[in-house]
Amino acid sequence: KSFPGDEELIDKWVGKKIIGTVANVSPVKGLESFINAAGLINEKCENIHFVVIGRIFDNQKKYYQSLTKRCEHLSMKNFSFVGGRNDVRPLLKRFDIYVCSSIAESSPISVWEAMSMGKSIISTNVGDVPKYINNNVNGFIVEVNNYRQLADRATFLINNPIKSLEFGKLSRKSV
Repeated sequence: KSFPGDEELIDKWVGKKIIGTVANVSPVKGLESFINAAGLINEKCENIHFVVIGRIFDNQKKYYQSLTKRCEHLSMKNFSFVGGRNDVRPLLKRFDIYVCSSIAESSPISVWEAMSMGKSIISTNVGDVPKYINNNVNGFIVEVNNYRQLADRATFLINNPIKSLEFGKLSRKSV
């Protein structure tokens, strides 16, 4: 069951490449790197929208405000924080590229969910992600906090949709 308003969000995304993540808004998720990478991607690509699906807890409101200010500073009108969902599948289904920008993880379930839905994955080198994402085979592994590397890999996938689909198919098969 979709969240009220999800259909309108999805309608706004028609004709755009969607690059997104599922992560509670918290410093450990490295969302600054995702935002900085989005800024670089915007310089090279058109018709892109960036999405964060995740709850914003009361103790993280200042952090969230710093992230939205960063988006404003970069003049990004195509970056959305859509809040948490009990079922992320309706929105995740629409993603073209899934990003895990975390600075620390053990085994990020959201990556496995994205893989199971056949999404191409770009993840930081955290936890056991490299056991399942074979760099340049079924996704990309980038160094933690390396937003330039993240932007380069995302731009590559945007410009190479066949490779992106191949990564997604291989990820689904491996998960």
